Amino acid sequence: MTEPTPGSAGPAPFRNEPLVAELQALRRRTGLSMAALAAKTAYSKSSWERYLNGRAKPPRAAVEALCRTAGEPPQRLIALWQLTAHPEPSVPRAAQPPGPALPDDLETPAGGSTRRRARWTTGMALAVAALLAGIGFAVWPGTRPAPTTAHCHAESCDDRSPASTLCATTSHTLTTFRARTGQEVDIRYSDRCGAVWARLGKSRPGDRIQVIIADSRPKTTRVQDQLDADGYVYTPMAAAGPGTAIRACVSVATHAPQCVSALVRGGL
Repeated sequence: MTEPTPGSAGPAPFRNEPLVAELQALRRRTGLSMAALAAKTAYSKSSWERYLNGRAKPPRAAVEALCRTAGEPPQRLIALWQLTAHPEPSVPRAAQPPGPALPDDLETPAGGSTRRRARWTTGMALAVAALLAGIGFAVWPGTRPAPTTAHCHAESCDDRSPASTLCATTSHTLTTFRARTGQEVDIRYSDRCGAVWARLGKSRPGDRIQVIIADSRPKTTRVQDQLDADGYVYTPMAAAGPGTAIRACVSVATHAPQCVSALVRGGL
């Protein structure tokens, strides 16, 4: 992959939290450092740091390479990746003074007729719209999932990732807590999936986040390195429904666990 040259415009910001969270989870599953991951793939350590921090959109081949390294079927992540695969074309900001009206088929200075260009633009717009509509069936909230989408509900969500199952796209925050040591804890719930999990931000390597509900084994995730700390880490999900009491706790090296509780009151 070609790295940006000094002075050139860098990659556009990449905003696809479910995909970034899933890529981070896969990297943790491999147990590889950034340097080791770079050695196993065609992408540099700095490239992986940008992809896994959400600062740049990864190429499709990079997503597939990480899936192969982690032993994960790539279909779910490719469906998520496609949400940002077709950004809107940029529009020049410098306004040009209007010229005289041209006949439909008059050749323009850049070559090609205005009529043919209009047909090409319309065709491209329809093609992109059709593709996005198809992707919507795979990943958009409220639509029927495609066969490759691994949605779940209640017990079938237990211990699974809220990102790879797409439960994160249909979730809301039950409560937010800021620890004395600065970490931010969210208890997240998806009515559609009937599952709950905890999300940790502003953390430090070594911090742990745990979500606990009655009659279920606690779900725990550890912040492994600075890459994790720069973004969010998520616990695996636990089955939950209206009336379920949830407790999330953050543990740091120098303090006792700090906890927050919430109650599921129904879907939104």
